[in-house]
Amino acid sequence: MNYRFKLSAHAGFKSALAFLGVLAITGFAPADTHYVVNGNAGSASPFTDWTTAASNIQEALSEPLFLDGDTVLVSNATYFLTNSINLRYRKNNTLRSFNNNVTDPTNTIIDGYNFAGKPATNICIWVTSNSIVDGFTIRGGKTLPTGNGGGIYLNGGALTNCIVASNWAYQGGGIMVQNGVNLITDCIIRNNTGNQNGGGIYVTAVTACTITNCLISDNTVSANQISRGGGGITVPGGPCTIRNCIIRGNSCATAGEGGGLRFSSAGAFAEYCTIVSNYCAGYGGGVALVSGTLRNCLIACNYSYGAFLYPGASLANCTVTGNTNGGVRIYTGGAITNSIIYYNGDGSRNIYTNSNPDLNMMDYSCTSITNNINGVNNITSPPAFADFDNFNYQLTPNSPCINAGTNQGWMDNTVDMIGRRRIIEGTVDMGSFEFLHRGAIFKGL
Repeated sequence: MNYRFKLSAHAGFKSALAFLGVLAITGFAPADTHYVVNGNAGSASPFTDWTTAASNIQEALSEPLFLDGDTVLVSNATYFLTNSINLRYRKNNTLRSFNNNVTDPTNTIIDGYNFAGKPATNICIWVTSNSIVDGFTIRGGKTLPTGNGGGIYLNGGALTNCIVASNWAYQGGGIMVQNGVNLITDCIIRNNTGNQNGGGIYVTAVTACTITNCLISDNTVSANQISRGGGGITVPGGPCTIRNCIIRGNSCATAGEGGGLRFSSAGAFAEYCTIVSNYCAGYGGGVALVSGTLRNCLIACNYSYGAFLYPGASLANCTVTGNTNGGVRIYTGGAITNSIIYYNGDGSRNIYTNSNPDLNMMDYSCTSITNNINGVNNITSPPAFADFDNFNYQLTPNSPCINAGTNQGWMDNTVDMIGRRRIIEGTVDMGSFEFLHRGAIFKGL
């Protein structure tokens, strides 16, 4: 269950335009629009109307007619690639699907055409220099054995309103994000495979990256090695914010880390995310945090542990519940604040650590056992969820978690997972949901 996720292509494209407006030196000002109709027999350069549209996407991107700021509108069809679509050599461009004046990601398909036995492989699309790709299904991309980014290689650009599915790479099976400032919004990333890291998305060495309002599901990492993983997303380098996403049904191999999500960058941050039904028999079925922060997130129904924390990692106002073997496993450190960690496995491993308790910090949190943990104002009483059996983890009026947290500066002008003000009655609640008494008048931000 996710309480905030809503896919909106229009909003996503506006976000991408705003992204370009901030980054581009000259702003976003398309010079010309070129058109593509699959197999058009009447194609004629410069492809500036539907009658003379290019017969394939690469033709419309050809030099010298394709210039900085140009837009390419692509009619709905399936486009089988013989080589990658390349947006690396121009700036501030838009590649957008078009069907009756709207984008059509379901029926406008870019297929890498990497069938068994094919002698060469294609990354489907290279994107850089503040360009936007909007409204496609991107599938069937595959790198060479040690290549990255099977579907998309994003190097300072934006991806919006796309379905990235069934791609393969050494790292970043669906999407590789490297260098520059990047945006991924309103996308579905599913059924991709990374051999080593990041089955869905791999983010490294970026100036900044934002992933928002996306569904990341059923991706996998196949390498059976410690320090490999992030079946859904892995962030080993650079600041990256993941906001309002569903991370569901992803997996990594037995010895891996983070079936849904793996952070190993101090600048990695996730909020308002629902991380559910992911699998990793090794370390952290839901998330593995070598460093980085999760805040206002729900981590539920993962196998085996909900979260695995290293020193430098933190959970704040998270709800961790219903995970198969345990809630949070701490490896020589990690910080937990204002969180609920309850009803995981048989209850004996809601919090599990075999290290020095002085290294394990948990404050103002609710869990059944607090031995071997150093912290203050923790409680052990059950949190009184509204309906645990039906996955409703909001609090009921008799919950001991209401007004039992500690207020922090980041809570000013923020909300919980369903849009309620983060502090309603003077003191923040534990967990990812703020309680609102019946009959109370609530105004959002």
